[in-house]
Amino acid sequence: RKTKWEDECVHRMSRDEPLPAISYEDWDTAEKKKEEEAENERKKVKKAQDDQRRLEKERLRKEAKRDSDNDNDDDDSDEEIMKELQKQNLRGYKKTSDGKTTSYFNHEQTAEGKALIGDITPKRLESGGDCSTVRSSAAESAWNTAGTWEERDTTEWCTEALRKRLLSTKVTTTTPGVTPTSVLYTGSIKEVKDLSGDASFATASGKKKYIFDFHTELSFQISVPDADFGTNNNSSDETDVKVIGEGTLNIPDVCSTVVGDGNYDVEVSWKKRPPTDDSGAFECANLLVNATRLSVNQFVVDFNECY
Repeated sequence: RKTKWEDECVHRMSRDEPLPAISYEDWDTAEKKKEEEAENERKKVKKAQDDQRRLEKERLRKEAKRDSDNDNDDDDSDEEIMKELQKQNLRGYKKTSDGKTTSYFNHEQTAEGKALIGDITPKRLESGGDCSTVRSSAAESAWNTAGTWEERDTTEWCTEALRKRLLSTKVTTTTPGVTPTSVLYTGSIKEVKDLSGDASFATASGKKKYIFDFHTELSFQISVPDADFGTNNNSSDETDVKVIGEGTLNIPDVCSTVVGDGNYDVEVSWKKRPPTDDSGAFECANLLVNATRLSVNQFVVDFNECY
């Protein structure tokens, strides 16, 4: 395009009466305007030609219709009658025996077909009484005598059962040494701060499959007998103890795919850390983590026994 502009500049300078030079921007604007005017003119001519052809077709159609109306209607052939019937019907639709318009693919049953199929009205299945259907197992519905795949939601029951097992988790340990100088450490789960997820069990071919996936966050504490309440280190009264450590246990994956082998994380986060040299407190925390895993395993046993 710039080549054309350069040619235009040369042409202006080579005239007998040279014209002033023109910038590329001005020349480009003028060229675009010329091209737009030429395009509009071309469209105008094309529209006039199209209108002319349309009028000609309309004239020929009217003449053909006028000639057709002059023909004798009583001399219609079978082919013309079929064409007229086809015009009266919408493509892809048909008329049923009661005069309704329906899809071409809709099947209308005949009286013989209805008699052959018989009564197909849905009937309620009863699980007891005189019903001949026998349940294949307690875990399957009355209708599932073939043992096909069936799944039931047990989230509510499992959530409550797991919560009870976790809250019952408690361990005790003592420091090594002579009995009078040993200290009794107690670790326990004090609160289930968060427990969310879902659970279900499925049956297929008489076999059960237990499915669950939970996430939980637990509040725990490590305590020892408080000397201010006496010298009885074996006291079990929670009002006579001193909390030397507390925090949270976070278990992100309490799910059926990993609980069986115990290969899942239990993250310990201290809110109040025991003294660094108090090895008994940290040993008690480790025992509490293992006991929490055992509580989860006991929940699985409860789940299997209940369903």
